[in-house]
Amino acid sequence: RAGGVGSTWEEKGEGGERQSEPLSNTTEPTWNMAFIYSIPDGYDVDTWEIELRIMDSDTYTLSTDDQIGCVTISIETLLAHQNQPYDYTLNGPTNGSTNNPLNGGGGG
Repeated sequence: RAGGVGSTWEEKGEGGERQSEPLSNTTEPTWNMAFIYSIPDGYDVDTWEIELRIMDSDTYTLSTDDQIGCVTISIETLLAHQNQPYDYTLNGPTNGSTNNPLNGGGGG
């Protein structure tokens, strides 16, 4: 989801939510995907951020998907690394870090 710097997940709203296809059988996933977000008129890139939540996929159980971790990245940072591979630290769902880098790039 994308929204103003410092806004909560809920404040960012579902309208800006994008979802990738699940990656199977890997403990080191790398997403090669692009999503397009539009920054509303009147906002600058330094006032906008994107929040990524990484979930597991519970296909064959009745349980819901669990959050593995999350990362919040400013649009300025994405633009600084545009079209370059870049690792972002994935934080745990509650406290601390999972020590799994999120391989990202600002290319889209």
